[in-house]
Amino acid sequence: MLLWVVALAGITVGSQAVGSAYHNDNSLPGTQSQQLADRMPAKTTDSLQVVAQGDLTRLPALLDEIRALPHVTSVGKPTTSGTTAYAEITLDGQHLPADDIKRIIATTSGDLKVAYSGDVVLAAENPAGGPEEGIGILAALVILVLMFGSILAAGLPVITAIFAVGSTVGAIVLVSHVIDIPSYAPPVMMLVGLGVGVDYALLIFARYRSELVSGRDRDVAASRALDTAGRS
Repeated sequence: MLLWVVALAGITVGSQAVGSAYHNDNSLPGTQSQQLADRMPAKTTDSLQVVAQGDLTRLPALLDEIRALPHVTSVGKPTTSGTTAYAEITLDGQHLPADDIKRIIATTSGDLKVAYSGDVVLAAENPAGGPEEGIGILAALVILVLMFGSILAAGLPVITAIFAVGSTVGAIVLVSHVIDIPSYAPPVMMLVGLGVGVDYALLIFARYRSELVSGRDRDVAASRALDTAGRS
């Protein structure tokens, strides 16, 4: 347990210090669509959209405030329809720090209703990990308690999964600086890691219990469960 704590803490601190360098490569070599994409200029910047509704006399001041923020290279001329306006915000790069994106989308102006959209907004507001994983872990813990009949026994596979998944998330962040890793790798890994951690605990337990029902003693039942369900 001490080694797990040290490993998790070290990897987490290191990954937060250096940050991620994810790269989404959606190319399909050899296809006609890729040949067409290769002829088009490469995208080097990101953008997001701002929508404002209400007293549009406040809009110029809002856009000026956005224009002065870091990484904002330009703010397009707003398109208006009644009391609603829309404008495109161009940034000076890709995969910018989430804190800088959050600073942009936190910009408001009095009673003017303001909303932001775009992939960079979604990425900044929904980083890897969050309440969804927590709800999943809680649901898994309830199922394990019902199956095992013991909070202590149910907590062991959950704790193991949390340590393993937590340290792997940090490792993915670090490795992203060495090889190309897509931004969706951490949430996919979380789903697989938590799923395997819980599912295999239930699988091994079910085999162990079936051996007990067949008349085996606990040592033999545990050995057979690990040699069959565990190794599978």
